[in-house]
Amino acid sequence: MAEAEGITLALHPNDPPVPSLAGVPGLFRSIASFQRAFDLRSSAQHGIILCLGSWAETGEDLFRVIEHFGQQNKLSYCHFQSVRGSVPRFEERFIDDGDYDPMALLLAMQRAGFTGAIIPGHVPQVEGDIEWRTERAATQTPYKHPMGGYRARAYTVGFIKGMLAALPHLAVQDTRP
Repeated sequence: MAEAEGITLALHPNDPPVPSLAGVPGLFRSIASFQRAFDLRSSAQHGIILCLGSWAETGEDLFRVIEHFGQQNKLSYCHFQSVRGSVPRFEERFIDDGDYDPMALLLAMQRAGFTGAIIPGHVPQVEGDIEWRTERAATQTPYKHPMGGYRARAYTVGFIKGMLAALPHLAVQDTRP
């Protein structure tokens, strides 16, 4: 059905990427587990959400994730966010304060042929900031996870826009540490 309608279905890594949470198995928490899903049903409409925070929490090498799934044209869109650490101890950070260089990852995505949307993922809580969801959405959403407010999101969006503006001026080269 997705193929006939031209709809792409994208899998998000388990967040957090643990073997199980509240008795529910965490099936998507490694390159191998995603590859198994793709191998079960081959489809050009079957991709991944490149959630940089969740993928980093798995302990997988983000450059390897981008290269592996980029070669298969499976990078649907990107949650651009940053973390420090991996399971079982990690914390969400500002986009320029995580365990990885965001510009190096953006260059890797360009090398891999990524053409999808880039959106901010979770952002840290900032003193005095207000929830980014509307009051109505917050009351109708079953989760209570603080996902950051307008100020932290604006910082992230501005940072991403700055990187995207700089991208055409940079040589596409391997910038791995």
